[in-house]
This record gives sequence, structure tokens and C-alpha cells, in this order.
Amino acid sequence: MERFLNFLVFSTIMIELAHGDLNNLEGRVLIYGGYINRDGEPAVMAAYASTDIVDFAERVGMDPDELKQEQDSELEAIDAQTESRNEDVDIEKVSVSFTNLREDDIEDYDCDRLYVSDWVSGNNCHTAIMAGMDIYFSRYYEQLAEKHRINLSEAHRSLAKYDPSDKSVDLGAFISKIFVTPMFFYRDRDAKNFEDLREELIAYGIASQIFNDVLALCNAVEAQAPADVVELIIAKIDAIHRADYERAAELTKQLQID
Repeated sequence: MERFLNFLVFSTIMIELAHGDLNNLEGRVLIYGGYINRDGEPAVMAAYASTDIVDFAERVGMDPDELKQEQDSELEAIDAQTESRNEDVDIEKVSVSFTNLREDDIEDYDCDRLYVSDWVSGNNCHTAIMAGMDIYFSRYYEQLAEKHRINLSEAHRSLAKYDPSDKSVDLGAFISKIFVTPMFFYRDRDAKNFEDLREELIAYGIASQIFNDVLALCNAVEAQAPADVVELIIAKIDAIHRADYERAAELTKQLQID
């Protein structure tokens, strides 16, 4: 495959976007590099990362019921093996799965693909993958902010209106009350107030795993989608917030049918 010659440099690491559009990143990425394994043989280490939790479960072939426990284990491993991270990107907003691949398997991933060079040790390859992940998602969120005219610092202040670690919060009810109900009211009455609420709701979810569904919710309200469709999207957002990924997957299927 002819590679796109899009390069980013981080410290001494040469990072190549081997597949994808540098100016329109998907938020789904395979980050990989070569290293020498314990048997002295060349090997490929890779991490698949996605901002869409349901897509992630399908891609890694994981039962949604097991996903939260596995994700927590991966994050603990990342924290233990990586001494420093770019704190501009909250990796906990991204689902990550590490694996070893055959080189022939790389093109099976129909998403952005980032190559972080070849390394002698697995530890150095892992560090390069994490650096690539920070750079990739920093650029991804900047693109979203620019596309939807959102100030990232304002978005983070908006996200602070609720504690994302508190799973007892009924996020669906909160979004319905603060955003969706007023948006329905203003949609045909006051274009400015409607657009202000829409932009604030997008800012509210931009740096989290609910962003894709927040965007779908805004589009559904703007397009005057049936109330049951809007309710399904809100229910999915709440399920993701509560880490009930099995319920989120069920709601995704219902939305595809509708």
C-alpha cells in the first residue's frame, strides 16, 4: 500500500499517518510500531483507540458487559508503564486496547492508522504508541472544536457542570432539562437561542465518549426527528455515562432500525 506522506515529529519519534486524512481525523485509530520480541524476532505492537465506545466493543470483539473491567485494566497498565503523558488529552475519554499483530493484519483496520517507527525494545515501542495517541487525539479534538466553532477552554468549563466520575448522576435527565427541552421550544421560535443551546451542548460533550451521540442528538432535534428517536439517543448517552455498554449497544441497534 502506498503510504500517505503525512508526518508529525514528537521528540525523537517520527510518526507517520499511514492511512487517513490529517485534516479530517476520524477519532478511531490503530497506532502501531515494530520491535524485537523476547525471542529476538521482529514483531508488531499495536493499540486500537476510539472515542466511540460501541464501535470499540465491536472492533475488539468484546462483550459490552466485560468492556468496563477490561478498559480499567488497560488504563492501569498504561499508567504503570508510562512515566509521563501529555495532560492536554484525557486518555480516559478514549477506549484503548493493546495487541500484537501480524503485519498483514494492519490493513484490516478500516480507520486512521498511525505508524510510530520501529524500536529495539517493547517498552520503547509502547512509549512511542502512547506519544502517538496523545498527538492524534489532541489534533482530533482541535479539529472538532474548529469545525463546530467551539472554544476548548469553554468546553472544559461546560463539562465541569457535572462530575463524570459520579455514575449516580442521571445525565440523560440533566441533558433533557438543560438542553433538549429548551431547544425544542426555541427551534421554530428563536433561531439565535436555539443555536446558542446547540453550540453549548456540543461543547458539553466534545472531549468525552458521548460526543458522537451528543452531535447526533443535536442533529435529531434540528431535523425534527420523532420524539422516540430523540429519547433513544438520550438514553444511549446516559448508558455510556453509567458504563452500561451492553445497554448502549442495544440502543445503537434500535436507532439503526429506526
